Amino acid sequence: MHLETFIPEVILEGGESLDGYGLKASILHLPGHTKGSIALLTEDGSLFSGDTFFGMKHASQPLEDVEDYRAGLEKIKPLLQRIRTVYPGHGKSFAGERLSRITI
Repeated sequence: MHLETFIPEVILEGGESLDGYGLKASILHLPGHTKGSIALLTEDGSLFSGDTFFGMKHASQPLEDVEDYRAGLEKIKPLLQRIRTVYPGHGKSFAGERLSRITI
């Protein structure tokens, strides 16, 4: 099996706005599941979390780094009032208020 590699055109670190790409959203760097895990938070309160959160009451598994994951949860706390709906990489969407109850 041959895997093709590529060079990314944009490197995301967190905090970037996607307005220039036609999407009213910002990037949140949320390592833990993997070092490069990110989420997109849209202007309307939709959080596209990928594998950072699943549609359950606990952390996504497996976690590459538990401490990084906990730090990501701390980054989310000040944004909880803005997050209306979470769209995880697996499972059904869920209300943003559930993020405050996620355990590791």
